[in-house]
Amino acid sequence: MELELERGDVIRAEALSERVRFPAEYAAEARARSKQTSELGWSTTVGHVLHRRHPELDHDDWHRDARFGGVSRRVLVERAIARAVSQAHATAAAAARAE
Repeated sequence: MELELERGDVIRAEALSERVRFPAEYAAEARARSKQTSELGWSTTVGHVLHRRHPELDHDDWHRDARFGGVSRRVLVERAIARAVSQAHATAAAAARAE
């Protein structure tokens, strides 16, 4: 993410989402089923594999199931964005103090 300051400076910040644990066999199956990969990952996701094995799970929000952390994908992403924003603000504040 980038935060543009009033004076035109741009501060970049990155944050990873929290780790979501799942059996390694799901990743191995996703990799084996993928017909192609890109910088975004495999064409078959772990979520698709989980949904095949557990149809009650939503393939794009399986994280919210208690077996896999019990936190929705949306909350994981929101927390990562909040950390990045906080980091950017702290960097901007430190830069302002140094001037």
